[in-house]
Amino acid sequence: MNDAVSLSAQDHVLWIRLNRPDALNAIDSAMIDGLQAAWHRLAAERDLRVGVVIGEGGRAFSVGADIKAGTRPGDLARILPGIGVEVGKPLIAAVSGHCVGGGLVLALGCDLRIATHSAKFAYPEPKIGTTGGNASTLTRYMPHAIAMEMLFTGDPLPAERAYQIGFVNRLTDDIDLERVAREMAARIAGNAPLVVQAMKQLVRLGEPRNPIEQAGVVERLLADIRGSDDEAEGRAAFREKRPPNFTGRPSGQHD
Repeated sequence: MNDAVSLSAQDHVLWIRLNRPDALNAIDSAMIDGLQAAWHRLAAERDLRVGVVIGEGGRAFSVGADIKAGTRPGDLARILPGIGVEVGKPLIAAVSGHCVGGGLVLALGCDLRIATHSAKFAYPEPKIGTTGGNASTLTRYMPHAIAMEMLFTGDPLPAERAYQIGFVNRLTDDIDLERVAREMAARIAGNAPLVVQAMKQLVRLGEPRNPIEQAGVVERLLADIRGSDDEAEGRAAFREKRPPNFTGRPSGQHD
């Protein structure tokens, strides 16, 4: 069980709740583990057709990397949809309050965004002197000049403006956020899942990938090798001067 991310499934929808409201849902190592578990579950369970990511507490979707806990912006790359992990099913971000740094990039990785009037989107890394570079994809989701202003100044983009420029699909009151997200997820889940997933993949294949995303592709290709049973067996066989017995199982995967 992971307290930082709670998962629940209903009507073909996996609800992924960022559950550190006292820390404004800052992303620590436990939340990274919880999000990885969420992506794996969404991919593995055929009955699940849509994922909804929502921040508990209402004050923040997420304020990004938990610097106090030692999390660095670069640590988030491995759990960000489209960068650290490829999520083949539709994702909806339901955003209220602060959506900052890694929280913004997590929302970018979702296919659709619903926001409350209280939502504010920001990438403040220029103000704190560090960056993981992951928000460089922002120019894909809004006019170039507005994206560059956010990236250069670190100033927040209000929800109303985000809706006007097409970054946000729906704008709603705080009390209705979950209802609107549920309705949108139900509309998607009611369609042919293979077609919906194919549409997502075809769009992804047709989009240019920036250097951060290209690096993510390489990382994903190599991730199953690093720490795998075969890697350990290969090293052991080399030391013991014997033929290796490879199984082809990624790290942590057993019969």
